[in-house]
Formats: sequence, structure tokens, C-alpha cells
Amino acid sequence: MKANKLSLSALFCALTLISTMVLRIPSGLTGGYINLGDIFVLLSSYFLGPLNGAVVAALGSCFADIFTKHTIFALPTLIIKFFTALTAGLIFKKWHRKKFARLVICATLGECVMVFGYFLVDLMLSRSLTTALIGTYGSFIQAIFAIIVSAIFYKALMEDKKVLRYLKNSRKKR
Repeated sequence: MKANKLSLSALFCALTLISTMVLRIPSGLTGGYINLGDIFVLLSSYFLGPLNGAVVAALGSCFADIFTKHTIFALPTLIIKFFTALTAGLIFKKWHRKKFARLVICATLGECVMVFGYFLVDLMLSRSLTTALIGTYGSFIQAIFAIIVSAIFYKALMEDKKVLRYLKNSRKKR
């Protein structure tokens, strides 16, 4: 892996970790919480590509669960966030023109994976469909916020000449 991509990967892993830990609002009945981490889960898959972005997003999110003593969610988070970023990243990669509506679609499909994944986790932990369904409200709030903010951040970053130059240089060195 080239130095530019490695440093960008480390940056997105750290941003995912920190944004997950900074604001945590308890949701549901199984101990889950709403956070800002999914913004960077999605952005990592856009900037690093589907596979690398998925690994980075999964690790940052998993470490956040470990550091905040939500270890029961660490393994499910690793899997769920990997597939959330992978889904959004694969669809994003297929589209050559990154219009705002397409960013929203990519993010929405990725976040559907997250909502469904945590629904299954809540269902396994609580063994109650009602409890699992109650837990999805937090996932929906988190997903909607991440979809909108990640699309806005991506568009804003892609308008910055320094970011474009950095991305162009990192792609040349591959």
C-alpha cells in the first residue's frame, strides 16, 4: 500500500473511531447507541474504495465499541460496518458521475445493511421481536443523518482544489 493511501486509511479509521465515541445517545433496550461514526463509514468507502474503505470503517467502529466498553457489540459492529461500507462503496464505484442523488442512493443502500444488521443483533440479544423493532428507531435516525451529512461532506470535499490534487496524486502512484 502506498504512503498516501495508508495515511488516508489511518485518518479515516481515526475519524470513524472518534466520531463514534464523541456523541453517543443510548437507543433501544439492548445497550446500543446513536453516533456520528457512519458519516465516516460511508466517506471511507468513497475515498478509499469499497474493500479498503470497508476494512477501515469496520476497524474504527469496532475499536470504538471496545474503547467505550460496549464489547458485546464489537464483533457484530465489525461485520455490520464492513458490509455497510462495502455495499455503499461498490455501488459508488460503479457510477462515474457522482451526483448528489446518487450519493444519497449509495449511502441509503449501505445504511439499510446497518439497520438490518443491528436489528438482527438486537433480536439475538433480546430474543424479542418487539425489543428489536424498538431498537431500530435509533438505527434509522443514525442512518438518515449519516446519509445526508456524508453526501454533503463528499460534495464539499470534492470542490476543494487541495483535496482533488491529493486524490489525483495518490491515484497516479498506484
